[in-house]
Amino acid sequence: MSDKDYVIGFDLGGTKLMATALDRSFKPLASNRKKTRAVDGGEAVYQRIKTCISDLVDQSELKGRSLKGIGMG
Repeated sequence: MSDKDYVIGFDLGGTKLMATALDRSFKPLASNRKKTRAVDGGEAVYQRIKTCISDLVDQSELKGRSLKGIGMG
């Protein structure tokens, strides 16, 4: 990975979703959280995951960097 590359770690929990962008040394660059709202159903949770990640990229200084992967747990 180069200095411009980053990865996203994603925590899919019962009450919250959290996306964190990390540099090649695993130093956090930015984070974003949303409520899971599992009672809204699987499709709604999937849409919230996509929104959580896209908001992270849009609202931080990740533009011009290259996303190399997303790990979810």
